[in-house]
Amino acid sequence: MADRSLKRKTFGKMLINHQTILFQIAEIRIEIDVARLLTLKTALIIDLHGNKFARKEISMIKIVAPKMAQKVCDLAI
Repeated sequence: MADRSLKRKTFGKMLINHQTILFQIAEIRIEIDVARLLTLKTALIIDLHGNKFARKEISMIKIVAPKMAQKVCDLAI
């Protein structure tokens, strides 16, 4: 999405210069980072203590990751 916004013009100016596009790119980046950091935290808990202690985090990943992927795909289209 970021690459496309650097190459495409709409209404006489580059797509990246529209504030709405910048907000969408920032929002997507935040969603991706949240899912990534939650996954890393869960992996650390599993490594240190095992699966039984990470059940809550595993459940959160099952919710956060698909929602993030859906949102990224929707905004990219």
